[in-house]
Amino acid sequence: MTSANTSCMPVLSFLAAGNYEINFIAEGAANVVFQVVVQPGDEHSSIFQGYLLRVPKAGTNAHSYVELQEYWETVVRPLFEPEDLVQQRLVKLGGEEVVSCLNAALELKEEARRADFKGSRVAVVEHGMLVEDMRQTAARDGEEEEGGGEDEGAGDPERLALAMTLRDCACFVRVPAEAGRPVEAKLADLDRKNWEAKRGYWREMERRLVEGGYYEGRELGGVETDCLLEEGTKKV
Repeated sequence: MTSANTSCMPVLSFLAAGNYEINFIAEGAANVVFQVVVQPGDEHSSIFQGYLLRVPKAGTNAHSYVELQEYWETVVRPLFEPEDLVQQRLVKLGGEEVVSCLNAALELKEEARRADFKGSRVAVVEHGMLVEDMRQTAARDGEEEEGGGEDEGAGDPERLALAMTLRDCACFVRVPAEAGRPVEAKLADLDRKNWEAKRGYWREMERRLVEGGYYEGRELGGVETDCLLEEGTKKV
């Protein structure tokens, strides 16, 4: 596996000057996403045009962003057409001062954060990630609805890690207000998973999905849709 290209990437040390608006957008257990507002005409405006800044949280056992980008570029991206993926690329954060600015923006939203995320902060690391901005879309997180089948790649750690990556992801759907324009659907959060740490969780999730009838369209409290995958399970 070749190394992700870390040369010629943007360096965000200019954010430490405090002249830019940084807004907290979302977070998960291991990452935080921010919007950086750059005024038109600013020399750095092209960096964030159409992109959000994703950074890792401190104190997690997740892979480094260089490892995540390498995996995305060499293993995940070749499986899809470019238009099917939320695009991403590495940036250099530029030092502790930038991380302090990000944490200050996070602290402003402390009261509104999920209870189990409160108190967590951005890690002091070298790299962050720019991810394509798919806001104003319907986002569906697959983590609670998809399983990590033990038989998929059983005995092969790399295949198991890939199976977990492809199931534990998010799908963003953009439906244009104007009639006639195409609907966009893109996959995101296709990170390499720590399969050793999460294997037990995935095994239990798969058991719940199988026993709960989720693969057969008979889950308790399920809502009938026009999904083609449900056609063979609907009762006449």
